[in-house]
Amino acid sequence: MNRMAATLVAALLFLSPFLWGQALGDFDIYRVNVQNGEVQRVSYLPGVGNFNPSFSNNGHTIVHEVVFASGFQLLALTDVETGESFVLEGGIGGNDASWSPNGNYIAFDRAPFGDLTIYYVPVGGGIPTPVRAWAVDPEWSPNSQRLVFTDVLDGAAALKTVKVGTEEETLVAPFGLNGSWSPNGNYIAYTDGNSLWKVAVNNAGEPQGAPTQLTDDGPFVYNQQPSWSNDSKTIVFHSNRGGADFDLWTVPADGGMPSLLTGLFDSGDYDPCFSKNGKWVAYAGAGIPPMAMAAPMEEDELSGDPVTILQLGQNYPNPFRETTVISFVLPEPGAIKLQVFDAQGALISTLAAGQFDAGKHQVVWDGQGENAEQLPPGIYTYTLSTDQQVLSGRMIRVNR
Repeated sequence: MNRMAATLVAALLFLSPFLWGQALGDFDIYRVNVQNGEVQRVSYLPGVGNFNPSFSNNGHTIVHEVVFASGFQLLALTDVETGESFVLEGGIGGNDASWSPNGNYIAFDRAPFGDLTIYYVPVGGGIPTPVRAWAVDPEWSPNSQRLVFTDVLDGAAALKTVKVGTEEETLVAPFGLNGSWSPNGNYIAYTDGNSLWKVAVNNAGEPQGAPTQLTDDGPFVYNQQPSWSNDSKTIVFHSNRGGADFDLWTVPADGGMPSLLTGLFDSGDYDPCFSKNGKWVAYAGAGIPPMAMAAPMEEDELSGDPVTILQLGQNYPNPFRETTVISFVLPEPGAIKLQVFDAQGALISTLAAGQFDAGKHQVVWDGQGENAEQLPPGIYTYTLSTDQQVLSGRMIRVNR
């Protein structure tokens, strides 16, 4: 085992007391074959959350987040065939990583650590180079010279591009999240509100016409995280259309009816990313541990019920303007409180309080309701409290 692999194992062992009862569950990285629907597990790091995968240009490796219950977060590189994971040097706190098409760099932000700046680092690791402050969610252009990102200065959430190594910027859209540049360089897809949009652009990211809406499923269906196929004809995204949990869907880049790609029933699947050859889509999913795939789930000796843990999901959409959905799972009936706090720790809202049945629940927070006029854009914490545990997550609210 090399030094970086040993570092990741050591980090897992050191933080293992915090992993049980953690908020994110065993979210791992999977990949699905877009032709036959075959699903394979790519990473398995017990007790931590693995999110936001991005393929290397040769498809052999995926960079992704590793999120610990304590709030500690880093970027890891995982070999697609062996499942061996390595810490990316310089990727501590890394979030929303994007592998450059030329294979040389990985861009990311550090929003979970309160650092709203995008960076890039060589794929072999090193000291991160800052690109742009007050920016999140970077994605590379096809020529690996620019980054499309969301500008969060003053909560504006404008979609922009920046030429790496310069201060040259272009405005793509007044509001936009999850920007993704098509491999042919002709379009940028993004999320606005709950829908997917695309806009024609030139090499500098300057819009070449009005945006086109690709999906429209109403106010409580969230279509997010677009990623283009290698021929620029298809976009994959995650959505809760057709059900309560999130699955992976595809839509023709020219618009049309979305099609379900894959999704585990009653278990969210998020953050899809096409491989550079267009054969695979990697994503974050909460599945069954490998040893349990070919055998029944372990059962509690007293109750006979499957062993489960209290879980609190990441809110979606995030960042959000008006409403966002927070999901949680109770292993047994009990009293809970779901509350929102500002960056100074002041209580903003109690979203739910009282007895709840066992199972999955979803609560909508309306950032425009209650004391909306006193709620500035910024980072907020939400907590799920029971008699025995307190789980928490972070979310970003932006201006309308």
